[in-house]
Amino acid sequence: MSDDPVIVCVHDLPADPSDPDGPTVRELNLSLGHLYPIGTLVDVKYDRWFGDGACIRAEARLWVIGHHRDCDGSPLYILADKRKEMYDALREGLGIEDTWYNKNLTCNVYEHSIGEESLTPVEVTEEVKRGVGALDWEKDRCTCDGSGQHCDYCMSF
Repeated sequence: MSDDPVIVCVHDLPADPSDPDGPTVRELNLSLGHLYPIGTLVDVKYDRWFGDGACIRAEARLWVIGHHRDCDGSPLYILADKRKEMYDALREGLGIEDTWYNKNLTCNVYEHSIGEESLTPVEVTEEVKRGVGALDWEKDRCTCDGSGQHCDYCMSF
């Protein structure tokens, strides 16, 4: 028997610890489909802590233009400010290859690793197309009074 440490990736462990012969976390995640199809308009809200004071706190309304998966097989989404069809037409018109680097040259791809827990689908109505209420998220939910004390909405972000 070796004394060398054994490294096991979490996604290689059984999804259900009580069933060691059952599917791994990765196998289970790979069996999941993407909930939101390409072409869906979504509200996205998330935050990420990078350490040393660096962070992202985002709330936006973007289009799902692609699907991919995390290393553990979790469904992830690629989001942009234009519909995929608009990007495809521009890419074809410019005669460029379909790579993520080139996608960024022709379309503002804001995020490419967003999970379903951060997305809420938006029904595309005539009002939504005109931008009615699109930038009022904070105003509608924030009840801060300017005293420096943050409301429950702001503290939840």
